[in-house]
Amino acid sequence: VLVAWEHKAITAIATLLLGSNAGVPACWPDDRYDLVWAFEPEGGGWRMTQLPQLLLAGDRADPIIE
Repeated sequence: VLVAWEHKAITAIATLLLGSNAGVPACWPDDRYDLVWAFEPEGGGWRMTQLPQLLLAGDRADPIIE
């Protein structure tokens, strides 16, 4: 289990897990506090899913796009 919340490092961690051609967004927007990235083993690697929390008014359902 890895839990991290330095938004400037999250994309680098995701790229290390998934590889540079995996569609990881280049940066985490400064205004997003309503999203979780879940990493699950898949085959010999990892799969990332962006999960919107949708807990508070103003939370957005859209994922972070490349």
